[in-house]
Amino acid sequence: MPKKIIFILFFLVAIVNFLHCSDSPDYQCRREFEILPKISGAEYLEFIAVGDTGTGAIGQYYVALAMRKYAIENPLRFVILLGDNFYIGELTSVNDPIFNELFVEMYDKIVLNVPFYAILGNHDYMRDINVQIAYTDVSDRWYMPDRYYTFSYTLADSTRIDFFVIDTTPIASGLDESAQIAWLQEKLSKSNARWKIVAGHHPIYSNGHYGNNQIMLENIEPLLQAYKVDLYFNGHDHDLEIIEPINGLVHAISGGGAKMRSVSCGENTVYSASILGFMAVRISRDSADIQVVKAYGNIDFFYRINK
Repeated sequence: MPKKIIFILFFLVAIVNFLHCSDSPDYQCRREFEILPKISGAEYLEFIAVGDTGTGAIGQYYVALAMRKYAIENPLRFVILLGDNFYIGELTSVNDPIFNELFVEMYDKIVLNVPFYAILGNHDYMRDINVQIAYTDVSDRWYMPDRYYTFSYTLADSTRIDFFVIDTTPIASGLDESAQIAWLQEKLSKSNARWKIVAGHHPIYSNGHYGNNQIMLENIEPLLQAYKVDLYFNGHDHDLEIIEPINGLVHAISGGGAKMRSVSCGENTVYSASILGFMAVRISRDSADIQVVKAYGNIDFFYRINK
């Protein structure tokens, strides 16, 4: 058999095996669930939270296809990239071709023509982080105006949802980030939003490879509790997890944007799986729905927070 044909057959087998693994998750926790419909007559904000995407490999590609499928079927408003946006490339300027490969062409420019609110991860710190910040000025989708920032949405029924993006890498590394922590406290204290959502790269609680982060527990969790934050989204661990409220705060780990790593089941955990995918979120005045969406595009878990 010609070598070219052997190579093609080997490549096809590799793809089949990859897809089989990515659609056969290593479940550790999955509570019984029901996919609930939207509340009749309610206004919704819908977005995707996905992290640890920037490999340029087949895993990122298939998750991107699932995101496209979701956006076709749902009124998606934006995407939150939860850090580690680039594992490869030097990222020397805003014209670096890696932006085109891992972002512009990876995420459908027509169907996913929405803001991508980007967060810095530890792998992003292996390159010049200022390039990602500067890319905001030349991209019509990428948004990272600074290392940490806020943005807000208000529904037609006047429900306000405030988002607080934090840069967890220097915090989790034990560096002096008193200025950022003071900034977060000030922003949270001034928010009168019905829903408050904080997003960063590192977990506070996690059943994944890295586990709970003691520095985040000491420096960030008390603020989120004090100002009644509803949800904390993060990546870093390459899995998908939903941890029920700990002192009123739901933790959602969405680090399956390109590759997988083993995960366990801990206290308060309603879902944890080593799986490629993302979290699709829809928020109304009185509820927030988190849907775990696999790389094949089907919903694998549903969790509702009632307010």
